[in-house]
Amino acid sequence: MSQAWAIQKRGTLTHYTYWYDHPPAGWIQLAGYTSSTNALNRYRSAITAGREFMLVLHLIVIVLLFILARRLGIGSLAAGIGTLFYSLSPLTVEFSRYVLLDNVALPWFLAAFVLALSPRRHIKTAVGAAICMSIAVLSKETFIVLMPVLLYGLWYYGDIRNRRYMITVFGVVFAMLIGTYVLYAALKNELFPGVGHVSLLGSMLWQIAGREGSGSIFDAQSSSRGLIAYWLRIDYWMMLAGIAALPFAFFYRKLRVAGVGLLIGLILLLRGGYLPYPYIVAILPFAALIFAGALHHVVITPLQKKRDSAAYQLLARILLVDLAIITALFIAPVWYSKLRILTTVDQDSSSRQAVDWAVENISPRGNRLVVESAIWTDLEDRGFSQPDPIWLYKTETDQAVVKTIGGWRGINYVILNGTTVGAKDFERTFPTLSEAINHSQIVTQFGTDNQRVLIYKVQH
Repeated sequence: MSQAWAIQKRGTLTHYTYWYDHPPAGWIQLAGYTSSTNALNRYRSAITAGREFMLVLHLIVIVLLFILARRLGIGSLAAGIGTLFYSLSPLTVEFSRYVLLDNVALPWFLAAFVLALSPRRHIKTAVGAAICMSIAVLSKETFIVLMPVLLYGLWYYGDIRNRRYMITVFGVVFAMLIGTYVLYAALKNELFPGVGHVSLLGSMLWQIAGREGSGSIFDAQSSSRGLIAYWLRIDYWMMLAGIAALPFAFFYRKLRVAGVGLLIGLILLLRGGYLPYPYIVAILPFAALIFAGALHHVVITPLQKKRDSAAYQLLARILLVDLAIITALFIAPVWYSKLRILTTVDQDSSSRQAVDWAVENISPRGNRLVVESAIWTDLEDRGFSQPDPIWLYKTETDQAVVKTIGGWRGINYVILNGTTVGAKDFERTFPTLSEAINHSQIVTQFGTDNQRVLIYKVQH
């Protein structure tokens, strides 16, 4: 949101030195929405304005998921049930409302699939798929790992007479659009690493080889294992349904592309590298599609076609009853309790209270604040702009910021989530900020548990 704010208010890509950590198309779209709808002025919190855009994108995802299910040969009833299950999963509800680049990229990725599987099999659909996929990757670069799934769909479902041309056209258009990002870096003399400036290739090398891994999922103490456990605590039924139905995806021809997508997503969990917090966003739609496909082929179709054997129809009826029982006795109660919390409990009130307290009690506005990114925009818009608040990660990583604050004594207040301060390796990662906290006292705090926000006043 702060980067979208910088585009809308300042005409810059970011509110700090842009170092190519992510392509900018995601927050450019976000800025386009907030500018055209006046969203930043309609809400007290910039995050709330961003979540309005996430809702719009989520509704688009639901429509695209249903269309994609139909193009995979799934009947309308099963496609509707699969889409409904995806929409009601607490994991979907939890992550779809976060202001994430992954949520911006997801509808473009699904749109690329819808076009790639078009029954027209025309060159135009390959062009459209390439455009959509390039926007998805330029919104969140990690979607590039799912490119093989899209290419497989273009080839496997394409007309044998022109599918080579489809793949070629797709590749050329995709490369040209992605090339604009490379060209931007080259024109700014920021393509290659060098002294005194950021670079696209330098950031890419850091992302691939320099970033600390999350550990193996088989290590009970690893960050990867902890993140997966966190996802499953929110909801495991949607992923369980997709994984359980995965064998059927390879048995039925039209479902194979969805099976390949989920399989690649699961295999990448085993690689032991860095595991992004919202990685699950790209996997969930495949789980929903496979579940819907298995439901259609194994349960609904045998019941609709009377010519199938009596034994097959009996098995379909048993599976239908089992699914209804599991849904009624196990899934529905758990989902209801979690959805009730997600839709009724205000989990952002502590952040808004912290901003309100800062506005009322921190004077003069020239005090230097180090804050979480979630409240940076709110503080900036409410008077803390000379100097700008500092996003906590920039206290160590942005040399311009490091030089400006000149050590912990250059910080007056620190506003952080309690889990951030207590995070593993916090002191090693943020030595300057840790030193400031060691020389400060907590003047107030808001919220409890994961929503606790602490405000420190540094004692110089």
